[in-house]
Amino acid sequence: MNQSFSNDFNKQIFDIVVFALSAARISADEPPLYGSLRLIDLASKLIKLQESVEKDKADKFLQQIRQTIEEKKYTVMASEEEFIKTLDQLVSNCARELKNRKKSGKSVK
Repeated sequence: MNQSFSNDFNKQIFDIVVFALSAARISADEPPLYGSLRLIDLASKLIKLQESVEKDKADKFLQQIRQTIEEKKYTVMASEEEFIKTLDQLVSNCARELKNRKKSGKSVK
């Protein structure tokens, strides 16, 4: 692992940890759905980190999940119902994918 990669990776991990801790604190004072918003934003950041490390080998399913998150995460501001539908769809898609991966023996990254 070269020094440049290591520094960049460490910075990304640091940024994610700071985001998670800050989100945990601020969520204590916000409406409950904002906590859900912060959690899916965290999921998106983790998927983006995987993309930066794995490059062409990054998980295509997770890339689709990240795209959906980025397109829909701010619906919470306009429609809580629509945001909850998005959360339900994300969870349903992940459950289906997990089941498919277990059946096919594909390892989960």
